[in-house]
Amino acid sequence: MCEELERVIETELIPERYALITPVPLHKVRLRHRGFNQAMLLAEGIVDQFPNAEVFTGLQRIRPTKTQSRLNDPNDRKSNVRGAFAVDRNVDLTGRQVLLIDDVVTSGGTAHECAKALQRAGAEAVDILSFALALPKKD
Repeated sequence: MCEELERVIETELIPERYALITPVPLHKVRLRHRGFNQAMLLAEGIVDQFPNAEVFTGLQRIRPTKTQSRLNDPNDRKSNVRGAFAVDRNVDLTGRQVLLIDDVVTSGGTAHECAKALQRAGAEAVDILSFALALPKKD
C-alpha cells in the first residue's frame, strides 16, 4: 500500500513543507480490540519521504465513534465525529504544516474534525493524504 502513496507523494506533494505526519487516531478501546491503527501503519511507512517531518501522535480521539462507512446520512456522519478529536494540551503546533493520514475517506467528516483540532492547536495548514476514497453507492 505504501508504494501507491509514495507515487502520489512524489507527484502531488512538496514533502519538504511538512513538519508533522499525523495519522487519524483510533479510540483506545477500538485500538485495543483491533490491535493496530491502519492510519499509523501508513504514516510510519511513508514518513521517510518527508525530510523535515516526524510522525506526530499528539492528536487523540477523545471519545468513541461509530464507523463512518456504516452511517448513510451525511448529518449523522458529521455529528458522529463532531468534537471527537483533540490535541494534547501541552502541544503547540503554531506555524507547523501537518499532513493528516487516513486509510479511507468516506464523507470527509473525520478529516475535517481532525483538521479543526490541529488548527486549534496552532497548525498553519493541514492537508490530507488518504489511501482510498469511498464513493457513495449508486442506486
